[in-house]
Amino acid sequence: MWVELFRKIADLFLEFVARRLLTYEDMNSRYETSGANDRHDSVIELVRGIVQDARTLSAKELAAAKLEIAQEFKKIISSSILLGVGLFIVAVAFVLLSIVLALVLAQYLPTWAGFAIVGGVYLVIGLIVVFAGRRKLQTAKPIPEDTLRSAKQDAHYIREKATGH
Repeated sequence: MWVELFRKIADLFLEFVARRLLTYEDMNSRYETSGANDRHDSVIELVRGIVQDARTLSAKELAAAKLEIAQEFKKIISSSILLGVGLFIVAVAFVLLSIVLALVLAQYLPTWAGFAIVGGVYLVIGLIVVFAGRRKLQTAKPIPEDTLRSAKQDAHYIREKATGH
């Protein structure tokens, strides 16, 4: 996915450079006031400026993507911890309730009814915690959507400038 995005940006950049060079050469051929060496040097400076701008843009987009990915991974980690705690509570509750029910039910209820009631209550509590963690985990997005949107806007901008619209 990243390779494809950078490939598109590179293609747009090369198209932009080619159009800028053609436009620049047309202007120079109409209003030629200096020698061929001056024109050649100016074209080189123009390309250097474009390349530097593209490098700066790429570095900023990459930094934004790293930041966005780090934020999303923090969400994933905290959601995973919540899920783990919920599952641990369910496991401990199962063990403890099994012991308690075995002791209590021997006095008041049939054994199977006591195990079913207490186990059901702890099962509901554990499931609530697990579903809360799952819901939180579903909101995390490991794909940096804001950065991708920004990169698309930059590519659109470059395309507009390259075509002159």
